[in-house]
Amino acid sequence: MNEIQELKDRRDQLLKEADQLHTQLVPFEAALENEQSIG
Repeated sequence: MNEIQELKDRRDQLLKEADQLHTQLVPFEAALENEQSIG
């Protein structure tokens, strides 16, 4: 049972990290979209 909880905790940690990375990428995604619409 402890192993399952550890896996759940690890999953939550990774999801939080992924969410933070996605937030950091938003300006770059917007810049790429703007560049593509200009070109």
